[in-house]
Amino acid sequence: MLLQAQGAAVDEAVKHLGEGYGDPEQDDVIAALSFGFWRSLFTPGYQRLWPTLKEAFSYLPPRVSIRQADMCDHVSDLHELRNGIAHHDPIFDWNFEASITNLKRVAEPICPRTYGWIDQRSRVRDLLAADPRRAE
Repeated sequence: MLLQAQGAAVDEAVKHLGEGYGDPEQDDVIAALSFGFWRSLFTPGYQRLWPTLKEAFSYLPPRVSIRQADMCDHVSDLHELRNGIAHHDPIFDWNFEASITNLKRVAEPICPRTYGWIDQRSRVRDLLAADPRRAE
């Protein structure tokens, strides 16, 4: 059942990308999948995929292990924050420090260079430092 839902999401992305243009490239399909799609792959229902998914975190230092449940928590936090922002939900009380840490835990072991690019351009820490509620 779970794999059917993911397969349907992939089929929908292929259909959407291919409308009038033929077969889309694999990279285009991957990019067209929603954050929710990727988040769901870390949930307990996909334990059998974890050995393969774990290979995406190829820049983890040797001897550092990563658990599916931990990665699910990190990705879920980022997904909820992203959705809150996208849907204009109030996020004033969000734990941004935890989300910054979760972003590092997810992105850096996949591609340290990309994480460095994100970190250098992020204004989140500056905005948090300017929050007048923190000066109390």
